[in-house]
Amino acid sequence: MTWYSSPNIRTKVLCIGLAPAILISVTLGWYFISTRLSDLERSFHEQGVSIAQELAALSLYGIFTVNSDVLQASANKVMAKPEVVFVKIYGLHGDLLLHLSTADSDDESLQDEGLLADFTEPVYALTSTTRLFDFPDQGDVSNKAVNEQVGAVTVQLTRAGIWQQQFDMVRDSAAIMLFGLLITLFIALSMSRRFAMPVERLTHAIKRLEQGDHGVQIDVISEGELRSLEEGFNAMAHRIRAGRYDLQRRVDQATVDLVQTMEVMEIQNIKLDLARKRAQEANKSKSEFLANMSHEIRTPMNAIIGFANLLLKTDLDMTQQDYIQTVNKSAASLMTIINDILDFSKLEAGHFTLERTSFSLRECFEDGISLLAPTAHAKGLELVVLIYSDVPDQLIGDASRIRQILINLVSNAIKFTESGEIIVRVMLEEVTERQCTFSFSVSDTGIGIPKNLQPALFDAFNQGEYSILKTYGGTGLGLSISKKLVEAMNSHIILNSEEGEGACFSVELVLERLIEPGGKQMPQLAGVRVLLFDTHKLSGLATYHRLSSWGAEVECCLQPGEFLSRLEMRAEDMDLLVLGFTGTDLKDGSAFELIKACRKVSKQAIFAMLSSSEQLLFDQCRALGVAYCVTKPVPSVVMHRNLLRMLNIEQVSVDDPPPLTEFQQNQLMTVPDYKGLRFLIADDNSVNQRLISELLKRAGGDVTAVDDGLQALTQMMENSFDLVLMDIHMPNMDGIDSTRKYRCAEPEGHHLPIVALTADVVGGSRERALKAGMDDCMSKPIDEPHLWWIIDNVKQGSWPVADRRSVPRKEVLPPPSQENLLPIRDRAQALRIAGGNEAFVDDTYQALLKEMPSQYAEIAKLHDVQAWTRMRDKVHHLRGSTSYCAMPAIDVVLKQLEHAAANRDIPLLKREMKHFATELRRLIGVS
Repeated sequence: MTWYSSPNIRTKVLCIGLAPAILISVTLGWYFISTRLSDLERSFHEQGVSIAQELAALSLYGIFTVNSDVLQASANKVMAKPEVVFVKIYGLHGDLLLHLSTADSDDESLQDEGLLADFTEPVYALTSTTRLFDFPDQGDVSNKAVNEQVGAVTVQLTRAGIWQQQFDMVRDSAAIMLFGLLITLFIALSMSRRFAMPVERLTHAIKRLEQGDHGVQIDVISEGELRSLEEGFNAMAHRIRAGRYDLQRRVDQATVDLVQTMEVMEIQNIKLDLARKRAQEANKSKSEFLANMSHEIRTPMNAIIGFANLLLKTDLDMTQQDYIQTVNKSAASLMTIINDILDFSKLEAGHFTLERTSFSLRECFEDGISLLAPTAHAKGLELVVLIYSDVPDQLIGDASRIRQILINLVSNAIKFTESGEIIVRVMLEEVTERQCTFSFSVSDTGIGIPKNLQPALFDAFNQGEYSILKTYGGTGLGLSISKKLVEAMNSHIILNSEEGEGACFSVELVLERLIEPGGKQMPQLAGVRVLLFDTHKLSGLATYHRLSSWGAEVECCLQPGEFLSRLEMRAEDMDLLVLGFTGTDLKDGSAFELIKACRKVSKQAIFAMLSSSEQLLFDQCRALGVAYCVTKPVPSVVMHRNLLRMLNIEQVSVDDPPPLTEFQQNQLMTVPDYKGLRFLIADDNSVNQRLISELLKRAGGDVTAVDDGLQALTQMMENSFDLVLMDIHMPNMDGIDSTRKYRCAEPEGHHLPIVALTADVVGGSRERALKAGMDDCMSKPIDEPHLWWIIDNVKQGSWPVADRRSVPRKEVLPPPSQENLLPIRDRAQALRIAGGNEAFVDDTYQALLKEMPSQYAEIAKLHDVQAWTRMRDKVHHLRGSTSYCAMPAIDVVLKQLEHAAANRDIPLLKREMKHFATELRRLIGVS
């Protein structure tokens, strides 16, 4: 460690005091010693020269006279000096005249040590010369002294004396320097002690303070700045003691508060833990309750709906049919409510699952949009669906969830758009051999969404500002549910909107492709010449590309004058005319004028597409000569089928009823023939036993029924069956245990198809049933087409099903949350309820139409007198009729009225009465 890095301040002060003194002393000593040595050396040299010159002067006469005695006498004078070692005198020609020496002159060691020095001087004789001039009168005679060398002398001196002087001088100088340094050291030590001790005391005190000794104090004994430091340290120590005391007091108080808080938190944690356990138990109880409720309600509802359907297929008079259909309709409405409750619970708990079935993308989008078209048309909005031709049609996924997302987005667009258009686009993003990535967007020209409301738009129960909720109503769940469904499909939903400029919601999905070599293709319209007119450019473009993709030769016009001019010129060249009209065209009558003008010019069949759902407008168009009149947007299947009928020159009468949809045709299927098949039914509910037995017996099957799983196991072991329908919840032994035991004892190479029957849609019964060895699971109430499908698989030997998720099931979409999103009448649903009896459906509908004005008057009267209970009962009774006749729009209004009357919600009652009057006018106008 060097002196300057030493932590000892005394050492630093001492070094600082000594270093300059030492440096100055050494420098001055070296200077004075070297100077003195030089002076002594110069003095010795001058002495030698002086002696040599003296000898030369004394020897001049002896050398000139060559007198040895004189020379000897001169030399003796010089030799008498102690420092002279020898003397030599030389003549004019260098000859040695005299040599005198001491004993040391022959000592070679003195020569080697450099103690001897020779000094040689020449000897000059002083002479004068006279110059004579030839002419005396021209100059004077001048005398001039001239030095002439006549010899030389050499004197050798010893340095012993001078060296002794030099040594004495160095010794004395060193002694003086050492003495000076000792004095300086003493002074430095004194000064360092005086300055270092107070600093050391301060340092020591600071260390004690640092180590926690807050009571440390130092004596104020110094002067000047050190005294200020000592006093400042004592003041600082005092403040630290005071601060520490205050801090300790606060810490003690905070500790007491913290202990109390911790005690409170501990109590709260215990309460929260107990609450969590209670919540878990409550959630478990809720799930068990929902499962039990599902089982207990669905089981009798299965019997009610099943026997009502069976009874409808018997010979009944009109009154009996009316009663049975009322029962059937009420049961279906109750089942819808139950399904809504259970679906909401599953969605809230995150227990919903995505199906994986094959479906048609175009049908999924077009059917979903068709449900909402009447509402859009009622507001005068143009609803356009653009599905680009490169998008694959057959995909695998959950079509119902995709349709639910679409309906939510389009419903919102209709709700918040007062004028303009709503465009649904489906575009291909990427396609591979096995997967398809497509996106669909819903854009509108509505009120738009402010930027500050967009981040929370997808939160549950959030509708932005209160004014929006007050104006448009709703629950605020649609977008939240849509977002959750999209995220469950590993995607995301994107919003682009500006206030006052509409909104656009976009979703991108990745689904598997369904590769079916040789799959059915739509018959092409190759060579068919079509003249197309549509006042809405985008709608016309969509129709143009659809017709072109079917092979038709299409000429498109966007202006009535252009269309009529081209029709006049090429009337005979066209095979059919396709006309599209907006709501504005229908209101101002320009659509009817154009149809009349077409009929005057050409007799080609006309296919009209209207942005309206009013039957009266359809009838007017057909009365003017339109062969087919459909609502925009037109599903591809409907448009293609109708165009084919027109091109086959089938004269369509205006009185012909519209063709049945595929859904209606499926509902009117006949009972299959299952003669020779043996069935085992295991169900502890006798009503369900009887219902399923009746269904299978009507199909010709041989049925054996048992009440519990133990009896079922015995029957399966002792008898041979083609199919077993096994209830899961039964006494003695449930269906799962019975199946598991049978599978363990089942003969090798033999597989008995076992299908689980359950009303529990919450508790994961399907997974437990499949794990136990069952082949499929049917939910109650029994769906006849599903049951026939399962038995057909058994007959064809294609059991077990390779992918049970692809089982076709009849899908009933939940009704939209707003009455203005539903059609006035759903004839397909009415036919399903009535078991396909068209005459009965139409008679019932007409009878209800006649009663509706009087029913409205009675309800309005009860509203005026505020007879809320009687009003609720009356509305409930009317709801039974509208639900049975499948009138969704009015049914939702009546449901809101019933709820408002039960809760005596005056504002809601007034609003719904206005809605009731509006829907009644729509109903009467269409009819």
